Amino acid sequence: MSSTITPTYTNSVDGSLYVGWFPEGRPGNRSEGWKIAVSGTAEMPGYSITFTTDTPAHIVNAAVAALLDAAPAA
Repeated sequence: MSSTITPTYTNSVDGSLYVGWFPEGRPGNRSEGWKIAVSGTAEMPGYSITFTTDTPAHIVNAAVAALLDAAPAA
């Protein structure tokens, strides 16, 4: 029996933040294990951050925490 780790991803309720984990790499780019994307606004362009499949989860966690800390108050 082979075990497969399923990719996991989610986005914020308003769709402005996406976080995806692809343990075997994203389709089309096997070296990308993590993808974080922030939608742009009229005042600020959107951007994305990628991490390799070997990046420890605590590094990705720190990046997401920094994004949330910098987010404007709702």
